[in-house]
Amino acid sequence: MLWNKARYAEAEQEFRQLLDVARRGWGPDCPKALAAMSNLALTVQAQGRFAEAEPLYREALAASQRVLGPEHYNTALMTGNLGDLLASEGRLAEAEKLYREALGIWLRTLGPDHAGTLMSQANLADVNQPPAPDQCQRIFREGLNRVGSRRQETFLPFSLKFFHATEKLVEKQPWYQGGYRASTAIRSSAKCLGNNW
Repeated sequence: MLWNKARYAEAEQEFRQLLDVARRGWGPDCPKALAAMSNLALTVQAQGRFAEAEPLYREALAASQRVLGPEHYNTALMTGNLGDLLASEGRLAEAEKLYREALGIWLRTLGPDHAGTLMSQANLADVNQPPAPDQCQRIFREGLNRVGSRRQETFLPFSLKFFHATEKLVEKQPWYQGGYRASTAIRSSAKCLGNNW
């Protein structure tokens, strides 16, 4: 709840407490501890503290690979999150490698139509310099067709991230002249679900 309201400092404290409780109660590698560590890394990154977020992401990813396995969808999600951090720092070659790894896991575990797969494709296209217009358009159309039509509430976070990544990708192209914006799709999707975005 605090994260959704951009109250990151408070959310950080909550995630630190949750991580401590989970580690003491169920051990350092329990799924609750992995989730808390990943959320803590996201929260630290959201506050612009990239150097502090990176070891948290790396620790969460290593634990996920060890506990859940290298082919688990949570491992794919954590791999992509670390890629997001590196891309934010301009470390595009490292980010691209992680996005490719995440995409492979998503494809093998949940298939080409899953939002995680599409999100990884959009992230990968974003770090390739510069993406071709037809590639941007294809990714955006696929996202609208596959993700935008979903009405499951659990799908919304993936939809939001996918649409945001694709919107950034499309808008920075020299051929982009405005027009349909992903934020329109985000608001429409959220309205369907009864959320106030």
